[in-house]
Amino acid sequence: MRDESSTESSNDTHDDESMGTDDDSDDNDWHEGDVWTQARIDDFCKKQWRFLSPVFSTSKFIRKFDQRCIMPFTEKYPECGSGAFGQVTKYKIHESHLINCEEPGFKCPEFVAIKELAMKNREDHQGISDTWGKEAKALHKMNLLKQPHIVFCYTAFTHGNIGAQDHYLMLEWASGGNLRNLWKSFKRPKLTELLVKDTMYQILGLVKAIDKAHYPETGPNFRHGDLKPENILWFKDESGNGIGTLKIGDWGLAKQHFRVTEMRSNNTTTKWSTQRYEPPEEADILGDNILTPDQSGRRRSRLYDIWALGCITLEFLVWLML
Repeated sequence: MRDESSTESSNDTHDDESMGTDDDSDDNDWHEGDVWTQARIDDFCKKQWRFLSPVFSTSKFIRKFDQRCIMPFTEKYPECGSGAFGQVTKYKIHESHLINCEEPGFKCPEFVAIKELAMKNREDHQGISDTWGKEAKALHKMNLLKQPHIVFCYTAFTHGNIGAQDHYLMLEWASGGNLRNLWKSFKRPKLTELLVKDTMYQILGLVKAIDKAHYPETGPNFRHGDLKPENILWFKDESGNGIGTLKIGDWGLAKQHFRVTEMRSNNTTTKWSTQRYEPPEEADILGDNILTPDQSGRRRSRLYDIWALGCITLEFLVWLML
């Protein structure tokens, strides 16, 4: 590309000589085609993506990126969890590429959890897209509740060409895994007053979070639909003085209710559920399967979550005492 400053300087010095001289004009004419050859245009279009790594912002919740766009992740760790609808992987994100304008003094976390919604084949793309959109919508609503015991979702995004995108959710990274991991690996002392208080505080926090989702101050309410220890994430207390913070995650089966259950004419459209944490009236299938197709044919209320949370609380108390 030409040097604009040197061109201007030359024009100032030789202004009288250069104007109206055909020979000088022919020598100094600059043709765009001399620099922007087709090869250079192709090279620019290909390599510009190296400088266009996106900055994620919670103020723009859903983003769509071209497949050539380089994501601002500097390190990827082994897959740490998977379920019926996706897998979760730990990533290290560049500190300049995640902002939260709504939270003064926000500090970009070192790690984030990226949930990729699983797609068995390309023919299943529309189903995955719908599932991703539904969960993203629920997570955005949960963010607005500002509950410290509900996992925060930074953004939802797709990456790839139209019709073949991969679908992702970027969430808080839970350093401890989930509640089941806490029960198995937490090195606790004997039953102490501090441990009992800490446990009760976390159980109370989970109850308040579900209550807020069931009865928000404005707008429709939500039913989680798949509460279980694996869907309650464990954020360790780095100081080692407590069990940390528990947060409800995985809102993939969440349902938005606009009216009370008794007034709904349609049955639930939820296709899957975790049988071990279902209330007795839902148990139409005998066996030990954890995840089973829903065949209840009933209208499902928010009481479904209450039963599951009661089961989790009972397990928590057994762990605490024994």
